[in-house]
Amino acid sequence: MHVFVLQGVRNVSSISLAINYPTLASVPHSIINGFKNLLAIAVATDIDFAQAETVSLFYLFYIF
Repeated sequence: MHVFVLQGVRNVSSISLAINYPTLASVPHSIINGFKNLLAIAVATDIDFAQAETVSLFYLFYIF
C-alpha cells in the first residue's frame, strides 16, 4: 500500500511540474529549480551571494 501512495505522489509531482501548476508535492522541486536558476545567474554575472560562492569558485577554478 505504501508503494502505491508514493507512486501517486510522484505522479502528481511530475505532472504538476510539467504543467507549471504548484501543488504540495511539487513545491520542494520548484524551490530547488529556482535556486539552480539563481546559481546559474550568479555564475554568469558578477552578482554574488553567500550560497553561490562555492559554485562560483568551482566554476572559476575547475572549468577554466
